[in-house]
Amino acid sequence: MNKRALEEVQIIKMKSRTRWKKLRGTILVKLGMTGWLMLCLGTAFPHTSLVHAQAPFNADVGPGDWPQLGGTPHRNNSTLGINIPTEWDVKSRKNIKWQAPLGSETFGNIVVANGNVYVGTNNGAAYLKRYPNTVDLGVLLCFSESDGKFLWQHSSEKLPTGRVHDWPHQGICSAPVVEGDRLWFVSNRGEVLCLDAHGFRDGENDGPFASEKIVKSGGEGSELHESDIIWKFDMMKELGVQQHNMATCAPTIWGDVLFICTSNGVGDHHGQVSAPDAPSFMAMDKHSGKVLWTDNSPGENILHGQWSCPVVGILGGVPQVLFGGGDGWLYSFRADRWNEEKPELLWKFDGNPKESIYKLSGATRNSIVAIPVIYDGLVYLEMGEDPEHGEGPGHLWCIDPTRRGDVSPELVLQANGQAAPVRRRQAFVRWEPQIFSTIPEKKAWEGIEEGKVSEAVQMQFKQAGVMLPDSATVSVLSKGKEWKIDKEWIIDVNDAEEKKRFKLERRYSYSKDGNLYYLWAAGVSSEKLVLNPNSAVVWHYDYFDQNGNGKPDFEETMHRTVGSPTIKNNLLFIADFSGLVHCLNAKTGQVHWICDQLAACWTTPLIVGESVYVTDEDGDVAIFALSTDPNRSVKKTGVGSDAIYEPLNQFNIGSAIYTMPVVANNVLFIASRNRLFAIAKE
Repeated sequence: MNKRALEEVQIIKMKSRTRWKKLRGTILVKLGMTGWLMLCLGTAFPHTSLVHAQAPFNADVGPGDWPQLGGTPHRNNSTLGINIPTEWDVKSRKNIKWQAPLGSETFGNIVVANGNVYVGTNNGAAYLKRYPNTVDLGVLLCFSESDGKFLWQHSSEKLPTGRVHDWPHQGICSAPVVEGDRLWFVSNRGEVLCLDAHGFRDGENDGPFASEKIVKSGGEGSELHESDIIWKFDMMKELGVQQHNMATCAPTIWGDVLFICTSNGVGDHHGQVSAPDAPSFMAMDKHSGKVLWTDNSPGENILHGQWSCPVVGILGGVPQVLFGGGDGWLYSFRADRWNEEKPELLWKFDGNPKESIYKLSGATRNSIVAIPVIYDGLVYLEMGEDPEHGEGPGHLWCIDPTRRGDVSPELVLQANGQAAPVRRRQAFVRWEPQIFSTIPEKKAWEGIEEGKVSEAVQMQFKQAGVMLPDSATVSVLSKGKEWKIDKEWIIDVNDAEEKKRFKLERRYSYSKDGNLYYLWAAGVSSEKLVLNPNSAVVWHYDYFDQNGNGKPDFEETMHRTVGSPTIKNNLLFIADFSGLVHCLNAKTGQVHWICDQLAACWTTPLIVGESVYVTDEDGDVAIFALSTDPNRSVKKTGVGSDAIYEPLNQFNIGSAIYTMPVVANNVLFIASRNRLFAIAKE
């Protein structure tokens, strides 16, 4: 695209939507068809009998803008930038271009497009006089990119149902997606909204929605600071969605299609899903808000909430939209077509080990909170949980998206060879429920040790309602594999009429007279856990023995994540919720180094130039070098198991950071808990 054409596009973007439509044909002629196809990042799809999107993603924003969370539908937080500061000082304002107050809690990520900066927060800053800071709201703020001047605010009052649907003071957690003079986001009320990027500052009340409260600000005379709503769609009212704690989706777009994760989740008692038939994922017409299709694949298996965001890309030659479900499964649908309001499922992937267990405290089974990332034809999936539920084991997967069907690493098969149904709490239970637990007579031990089912053992089974024939055989399973288990046996029943297996354990507990041994029995599951021959796993990462002591220490383990990986030059960086920054080879999963931030990390790293920026809950911004070599990337002191890795540089921003840093038009933007900073070299 030539310079003159770019300048004309920039001018047009600042005009009304009507004028843009009138002049778009002229721009197409000046750009030429090749330039237009490049601008669209693809071509229209051939006609099929299915309904299909008319064109791929087209941002209608400046070349240096950051128009959605992650910058593009791939959600990879890596970008170009010139002279981005690697040092600054908030107190002296060194390299601080401008700063602006936000609410008291900020979880909405920064978006920069067409001269505006957008941030979701709460009403702590009270920019509108009609809403003093004593009123709790979800707020989307719009500032001028050049100087940080407040332009307008969208205000969403809190839901009357309270924290089960709308957690106090969390504000708006969604980040908008911007195209031209329109933007789309999800409010704390579970509403999908399309707004005019200019608000009422263009002197128009765009519709069809035209019933906004238009209140003039007393601070600047006749200037208007309210949002201009084009359309809105209430997911709770129209679709029966029951969001858990908060609606958080940062939408993305493919052609005319807007993709939304609904945040449907469990009820206030966490025991079951309130509305399992309500959509978890959907597509809408971005112009009208009409629902094109919905999907409720997680159904009653949602573990807690659903707080991830959609991802779109052409993978294996096919436009795919990815949805991270609250059941821990990643789903891929055709992004460009659907049939009778239903999407076309391409593949699905279970990100949890099948024997992992979900419970409110101490769970090993996770949902998907972070956003999957597309890089060089591969998909990267990270597992996590609501930060309120604490730390826990995590997993990072690299997935080949060209396979179809169930592409999980493992399968659970029933006795008939068919796939077992998906279960919410635990996908595969190796042992059925306990049959009995007792302190048997001494002769019971003697028989088992001799490989026989003694009368004493038969009697215990009989009292529990299970008849063991004399032909049952006993074999040793293990010698004390787990704590408080002294020995394990398997009892096989191979009669012509039935074949069953039971597990016996000799367990012990402590007493004043020494160890007290007792017998515990359970049935062996008729299901089998097998490797999936159709697995799409390229590699998997859960720990790395960095110090070579032969065991995974805390500092060498992949923990739950809320943020996503960021990738450049085949180097992958991810910060887990426990505060560890991991650097891996994106193609092989080889771990290069791990560094402990010593504070919880909620966000996604930023890669710009040769630097990696990672923020944490202490308000620190750590800076690493983009390198596989820990001697270049981090400061290393000590050797072997005593080695300590620290960031090259670290600056404090003044309060906790829950959002990812971004770069737009050679300016670094960071939103702390209560302030927005634009950082650039003086």
